[in-house]
Amino acid sequence: MFKKIHLPGLQNLAGDFRFWVSLFFILRLYGITLPPIETSHSWRQTFTCMVARNFLEEDPDIFYPRTDLAGSKTGIVACEFPIFNYLVFIAAKLFGYQHWYGRLINLIFSSFGIYAFFLIVKRYFSNRVALFSGIILLSSMWFMFSRKIMPDTFSVSLVLIGLLFLAQYISTFNWHRLVLFFLFASLGGLSKIPATIILSIGMIALFDKQTPLRNRVAMLAAFAAAGLVIISWYFIWEPYLLQKYQNQLYFPRGFLQGINDLAERWGWTIDKFTFVSLHSYVALFFFITGIYYMIKLKNKLMVYILLVPLPLLFYFMIKSGYVFATHDYYVIPFVPVMALVAGYGLASFKWTRLARVFLIFIMIESMANQVNDFRLKKSECYLLNLENMADKVCGKNDLIAITGGLNPKEMYYAHRHGWSVSAEEFANPGFLKKIQREGCRFVFINRREAIPVLPYPVAYQDSDYIIYRVE
Repeated sequence: MFKKIHLPGLQNLAGDFRFWVSLFFILRLYGITLPPIETSHSWRQTFTCMVARNFLEEDPDIFYPRTDLAGSKTGIVACEFPIFNYLVFIAAKLFGYQHWYGRLINLIFSSFGIYAFFLIVKRYFSNRVALFSGIILLSSMWFMFSRKIMPDTFSVSLVLIGLLFLAQYISTFNWHRLVLFFLFASLGGLSKIPATIILSIGMIALFDKQTPLRNRVAMLAAFAAAGLVIISWYFIWEPYLLQKYQNQLYFPRGFLQGINDLAERWGWTIDKFTFVSLHSYVALFFFITGIYYMIKLKNKLMVYILLVPLPLLFYFMIKSGYVFATHDYYVIPFVPVMALVAGYGLASFKWTRLARVFLIFIMIESMANQVNDFRLKKSECYLLNLENMADKVCGKNDLIAITGGLNPKEMYYAHRHGWSVSAEEFANPGFLKKIQREGCRFVFINRREAIPVLPYPVAYQDSDYIIYRVE
């Protein structure tokens, strides 16, 4: 009764990684225009937006990123080189400011980055390993973080694109490819320095004796030049900004302090590698399987890829300390390595059809564990009215103090400059007098915080905030 429908090429569609990149791109467009108040990491996203908005409204000089959290100071902050923020600024300059531009920018670059990952793996292993590894990476924490307004997958993607150009240079010795490697490697490391974890894998090529010595020297020069650019920002310019403007994003730990932080939170630290990274226990099983097969089959390249980035990974873990243990996204630069090892383990499975079934299970498990992050956190939606409420009370240039402590989200949504204050600071009358002398005119108290009544006249109050006038 029914004739079989034949669509040329359809049977090969699932084997084309471009199909999977496009499919996952479309899936992650859901809610792309939502403001950054989802269930996790809203604070880091609002910081990114804050810097981008200040490029638009204060000063577009990319060498002097600004926050709203420096009280009466300039707001210039020592942080990563704000390439990602600047792209958001450019979009805002062209189309008017919106919270969500960074989501789309990150998604676009991360999609190119993951395709570059696929092409690199295909070049050195096989299409099967590349396809499995690429789909596992797509389904990993990359699925969620590649649509957040954060520079983490963005920076790693730039490095992956750079490594693809490096691989092409090794095949063609076309110096244009080496220049592009330098450019993308530098931008990736500048955007966020932990991206150098994945960049370090490219160093393996320097020891390949099949490559002529002069070309290896050229590659070494490109690595050195990229490293010099990255070091210049993080170890010369950023310390200068910190010394001059006394405003910083990072609070690095000492060596012993960082080790103690990780040890005290060992469960959370281990969780970054057992679940958080791939968001799938099935994928974790094949990651372990991949390690088994690389040792059994004596695949030296796989062993090098796994081991070479570990020293830098451990260094950043220790320097981050408790922040690494408590923040999921710090492991992102190592996730492509884990995805490759897991894909290698799955591809080494002899039963092809069963391997595909496991791959489907990995996709379902990983995405199911992250789908909740595609919705707004309803308890935070009141923040979207904060700017309108502030406009009723004070001018755009009035300095305010607001609850939040180290979390910048309330100040960002208030769209003001001033102080983001902890509960302990609000309980200190001396602190309030100090910021009043420095120009603070209004204090915004979130009713959800356990803050005592302050000895100032109330300028406004509703179910969410009490605003005191401290002029």
